[in-house]
Amino acid sequence: MTLDPRLATTRAVDSGWQRALDRIPPRLRHPGLLAGVLFVLWVYLAAPNQWTYLGQQFVAGISIGAIAALGGTGLVVAYRATGVFNFAFAGIATICAFIMYEFTAHQGLPVWLSLLIVVLLIGPAIGALMDLIVFRSLERRSAGTAEKLVANLGVLILLLGIGAVIYGESTYVPKNVFSAGQAFQIGSGNNAVNVSWSVVGNVGLVVAAAGGLLLVFRYTPLGRQVRAVVDRRGLAEMFVVNANRISMLSWAIGAAFAALAGVLDAPVVGLQNGGLALQVLQIIGVAVVARLRNIGVAVFAGLGVGVVSALGNALVTPHYWSWLSWIPSVNTDFDVQVPVLTTVVFLLVYRNLDESGSGGIGGVVTATFGRIGQRSTAAKLQSVLVVGLVAVIAPALLNGGNLVTAQKVVAYSVAFLAIVAITGYSGHLSLATASFAGLGAYTTVRLRNGLLPLPFSTSIPHVPVLLAMLIGGLVVIPIGVLVGYPALRRRGLILGLITLAFAQIVDAFVFQSPTWNSGRTTDRPNLFGWSFAGDRTFLYFELVVLGLILLLVRNLSSGALGRVLGAMRDSERGAVSVGISLRRYKLLIFGASAFIAAIGGSLIVQQAGSLNINPDGPFAPLFGLYWFGAVVVFGLSYRSSAVLAAILYIVVDTATGHAGSSLIVIGAIALFVGYMPGGVIGTVLRFVGGDGVGPSPAQKSLANYALARARAEQAPPPGADLQPSRFAEGLLAGKP
Repeated sequence: MTLDPRLATTRAVDSGWQRALDRIPPRLRHPGLLAGVLFVLWVYLAAPNQWTYLGQQFVAGISIGAIAALGGTGLVVAYRATGVFNFAFAGIATICAFIMYEFTAHQGLPVWLSLLIVVLLIGPAIGALMDLIVFRSLERRSAGTAEKLVANLGVLILLLGIGAVIYGESTYVPKNVFSAGQAFQIGSGNNAVNVSWSVVGNVGLVVAAAGGLLLVFRYTPLGRQVRAVVDRRGLAEMFVVNANRISMLSWAIGAAFAALAGVLDAPVVGLQNGGLALQVLQIIGVAVVARLRNIGVAVFAGLGVGVVSALGNALVTPHYWSWLSWIPSVNTDFDVQVPVLTTVVFLLVYRNLDESGSGGIGGVVTATFGRIGQRSTAAKLQSVLVVGLVAVIAPALLNGGNLVTAQKVVAYSVAFLAIVAITGYSGHLSLATASFAGLGAYTTVRLRNGLLPLPFSTSIPHVPVLLAMLIGGLVVIPIGVLVGYPALRRRGLILGLITLAFAQIVDAFVFQSPTWNSGRTTDRPNLFGWSFAGDRTFLYFELVVLGLILLLVRNLSSGALGRVLGAMRDSERGAVSVGISLRRYKLLIFGASAFIAAIGGSLIVQQAGSLNINPDGPFAPLFGLYWFGAVVVFGLSYRSSAVLAAILYIVVDTATGHAGSSLIVIGAIALFVGYMPGGVIGTVLRFVGGDGVGPSPAQKSLANYALARARAEQAPPPGADLQPSRFAEGLLAGKP
């Protein structure tokens, strides 16, 4: 007898699919495993009974997946032991791959000896130095997640800048670590599947390394100490645990895995500074599947990603049965797209990750939007007049290459203002600004060439450049809102990873897809018969656009909207507690930031005359990290930081003649930005004007100097208070 009729209804509902689902063990309900089963079924339908072909692809995928598993394991180890997501992983992998290439190609060392030196000595040494120089001091003063993340990006930018200066963007061909010769066969005759020593070596390395780490973390005192340090560092130190030693060891292990992934992956994808780093960044999805904590899941996820990427080749030219012919084929870049899709899907499936620390950006931005709003109207007017005068006179004094450099600086300044708006004003970590700029540039070019911004060529009337630029900005707004939708419930690291994954999706599915790549050239604007094709007139046009965007960004930080954004950035809970509905404001700022970035991207492509969406082009996902680092260095809360960051980013490379020189400067400063809240500009303002509580250091120094001068002027002349001795008086009196 049922006492409550609602219970009977519940049982009726649960008696169907729910009961069947309940019979599946909880471990087998993982979304990744279920997706894998569906994918295997799809592959079989695309290549029915082609077991030899599928076996060959499976073996190749295992080899690639082993490298991804090693990389993902290194990310998990570093995060699990330090609480810092190691973006520098890609830079370590790239630098170690170049060192391995130097040892084997130029120094003549054997491959096995070079591998031992790079993986067991150089990689761990880089990790130990990162802990000793950068992260130990941040840990001591309990720095926030944002400060550690920025410092980590500084290491990545610095390492890739060094690689760019030394090796440029050329592609090198390193030696394979393991032989490509056959180790054994599976099957016989025409149905045999060959397994090379490379596959055996890669799988053996991941099994040995991951298995050893699992045993250490689970069954040794060192593993217990690592868990204790991560959970409560201060409490662990009270129980005589050497937290510094544990942290350094963890960074060293993570860097060793990065070095190993780099030297194994370089012969497969090619050794190129930015290209290899971008490839390694795709391993982030493996760590995300493992929730940044589970080493075992990271291993299986890496192997799974590799196998899916390889088996996906069967979907490029499928052989479906006639009743399944309606299923479309996949893109030839499927192997590149799988890791990106993995990252995005699991970031959206997981409501949150096992994220250490707070999700805010405290310590990186100032508590206010700057001191400009506190100045008098006369001071504001004077500043506007001075800036306007410089904007009018400076282009007239420039010529030749200097004009071109100034054009680049202004175009990038507009794009960098998008970072100030989204992160400096609202506190949301976005690493996809370069991709939004690329979409704006792409839309401008397509419309100018009489094509819709779609993967197929549909002819339309040629759109004027100015109108195309405006349409490009408007088209990107809803994309920015869509990307910002996860920000309604996410902040900090997970939001940064989502935006980075979006940048990778744009690169893999749009920029690198051959169906999107027609029509790459453009010209400069023409308004009412007045052409801006000349370098000087185009610079004036850019300055006008920059002024309008600066006005737009200023309006975002002023008035009621500015107060809402400031409250949202400093404390979302506090903003909600006073009745502020943050949903519309979050989507607004993401849309506005995307619009600003798109306008900047359009100016960049107009200045260059052609669209560069290659993997080493200015709109690649890696460049979004460069842009973010450049603006952080000067201060996320200040509009002038966008201009100064653009000057540093462009002028240093031009002056030195080496692309990537600016990255070394940006990375070196970003390492210590945690000690400069508000960046260089914020630090200088605090030094000059103080923090509003007491006199500033500069004011104290001037006051002390004035006091010392006053004392010196009021002091009697030297010897005025001296009295003659008796001997001297006798001599003066003529006495002997």
